[in-house]
Amino acid sequence: MIEINATIVLQVINFLVLVYILNRLLVRPVMQTISERRRYVEEKFSRVEELEKKREADLTKYQEEISKARSEASAKREEIKSAGDKQRAELLQKANVEGEKIVENVRAELNKEIIHVREGLEKEIGDIVLLVTEKVLGRKA
Repeated sequence: MIEINATIVLQVINFLVLVYILNRLLVRPVMQTISERRRYVEEKFSRVEELEKKREADLTKYQEEISKARSEASAKREEIKSAGDKQRAELLQKANVEGEKIVENVRAELNKEIIHVREGLEKEIGDIVLLVTEKVLGRKA
């Protein structure tokens, strides 16, 4: 049987003192360090999650802005194209009107020239007829 005497009591007291000392000097600081590390890691994980959410939000915002810019650019392109088409149509119309004016001016000049040439020819025809008659009749008129 186990005898309870002073050495067992001293060993129990020694064991309890050792447990107390180890608890104060080793277990508490290690547990505190582990707890601090756990908090640190959890904070970093939460920070990473926040940054990930922010990155996702920024990426979504960036993609929306790109989409918006593309649609605005497309609208501007269409607007510029329609303005160019309109200006081209106006220029073509002006060119046609000016071309018609030039053609009319040339026709008027040609008509004047034709009239002038006819008048000259009629005068010459009259002179030629006189010469021919003089030659045929053999005398001057």
